[in-house]
Amino acid sequence: MNFDVKKNYAKYRPEIRDYMQLVVDNLLEHNGKIDPSYKIGLDLMAMNLELMLRAMDDIMKEGLEQKDYNNRVVKNRSLQVFNTAQSYLIKLINQFGCTPNGKKKLKMILPSSPAGGEDPIDDWA
Repeated sequence: MNFDVKKNYAKYRPEIRDYMQLVVDNLLEHNGKIDPSYKIGLDLMAMNLELMLRAMDDIMKEGLEQKDYNNRVVKNRSLQVFNTAQSYLIKLINQFGCTPNGKKKLKMILPSSPAGGEDPIDDWA
């Protein structure tokens, strides 16, 4: 599958596109290709990065606390968005081998291609 990061993530911030390019390059290095089934996971990673950065922008601008409609001090709602997006992102980052521990798991799941370049699963199936 030809995976064009600039095209697929054009609506996201440049730093997200750069990070997604690193993720795709890492997958290509270990797997030789991007499996079509990875697209949704990669899309979720980019989306959660964007949500997290937007929430962080709001937190930096408005602060950790805000006043609600009754003029009470409450937590900034963006804090919950940030925390949720971050927890999903951590899972996705590990899934795609973007941490040392994730890379170990990815190597176990995606062994190096055999000398012939054929996938042994194709022979088995």
